[in-house]
Amino acid sequence: MVLLLSFSDLVKRLITRNPLRKNRHPKRNFDSVSVTTAPASQSAAPFPEPAVTERNVTKPEEVNRQKAITIAPQKNITRQNALLLIVYQDIHNKLLFPSQIISGQLGEKLRMQFKVFPDYNLVRINGFTSYFASRYGIITLTYNKKDAGVIWILCRDIDTNFFLSDPYLIRGKVKEPFELYSPTLAGYNLIRVKGNLRGNFSYDQKFVTFYYRQSSWKDVRKVENYLKILGPLASYEQPQGKELNISFALNTVWRTFSSITMENGDLWYCLGGAIWIKFDPQKVVYSNKRAESTLLPAKASVEINNFKESREALVDFIPNGKVAAYDSPFGQKIGLFADKTKVVVTAQAINDGVTWFKLRQGAWIPRQYLKFL
Repeated sequence: MVLLLSFSDLVKRLITRNPLRKNRHPKRNFDSVSVTTAPASQSAAPFPEPAVTERNVTKPEEVNRQKAITIAPQKNITRQNALLLIVYQDIHNKLLFPSQIISGQLGEKLRMQFKVFPDYNLVRINGFTSYFASRYGIITLTYNKKDAGVIWILCRDIDTNFFLSDPYLIRGKVKEPFELYSPTLAGYNLIRVKGNLRGNFSYDQKFVTFYYRQSSWKDVRKVENYLKILGPLASYEQPQGKELNISFALNTVWRTFSSITMENGDLWYCLGGAIWIKFDPQKVVYSNKRAESTLLPAKASVEINNFKESREALVDFIPNGKVAAYDSPFGQKIGLFADKTKVVVTAQAINDGVTWFKLRQGAWIPRQYLKFL
């Protein structure tokens, strides 16, 4: 029997089908698949949550130990609106110290102390102000080095100790270098120098003495001999110098103090002070004993004028220097007197055109080294 259903009958049957009827399909087996259903109160997370460790968990007691942060109230800050540049320089515009920048407010009083440089004097200030007068300002301080102690230059004859030229000064600034050269003197050769020719100026006064010897003098010695005068003999103020009006008695014996050998071979002897004779074996011989009298003849004696009243004077020499004093005019040196020493003059003598003064101590000093009060 063939059952034929129309389209309308098929629809009708599907509509009138019992909805409560159990599923007639065979029961499926799900033993091989395990599914865990989350509780309804939890919502599914789209990403896995990080693991919880002890490091990122703050314990209650640690929270309690943290100090409370207090925010201080903001103070009113005054903005600085003026700048001042301080420049330290020498007279050659060379910086002596890094420039300083000081800030403040317009109209504010300037409170600062300028730097002090030990070897400099402040000589000029440009742009000085006692307050911030403008937004930008410059104060320029100019310093000059202090004057150093002078260096005295002396030129002496090493044999006579006489000055060959007037003393003169070298000036400079403290700690500046100096270099000295010996002056050239006609007819003289430099023998030695006393003092420093190179160095730095200091606050102390210095002396540099150049000692010369006449270029015609070959050899100079300090000797003590005795010469016997056999014939008329001329005397001179120095070897090959000016002849003196002094004559020697025959057969008298004279003591010598020094001798000079000239470049031409001539031999000269000093008989004391500025009395020199040329050795002539026809007129002079060496003696082994001293005569009873070696004094000059009466006509060559020096006339001494004693003062009725003594006069006061000052030794007028170079600063801090000392002048020699003698036992008689052109005699032997017996002492030294410092510059500016006050002395008492008791007598006067003129010997070979040179004026000498006798001091109360018995010493004699040339006129040019005394300044009467």
